[in-house]
Amino acid sequence: MHLIDGTITFRLRDEPHQRATVVSTSAGRFTTELPAGEYEVTGVSPGMNDARNPCTPADPIVALVAKETREVDVDCQVP
Repeated sequence: MHLIDGTITFRLRDEPHQRATVVSTSAGRFTTELPAGEYEVTGVSPGMNDARNPCTPADPIVALVAKETREVDVDCQVP
């Protein structure tokens, strides 16, 4: 596995216009705080096809409960 930088977007499933975007470090790490809810997670990276193809977790829907810490891996497929 090779870790790269990118931008990760969390869209609230019940209100898709509600979103949070976070930029990862050059090592591909990121942290953010979000309210409880179900989120669709996508990412893009300038190192992968000039950020034209979205990257997704194995399960693109992440359910968060209050005060929970979760780890999410967003994978980019090499074209």
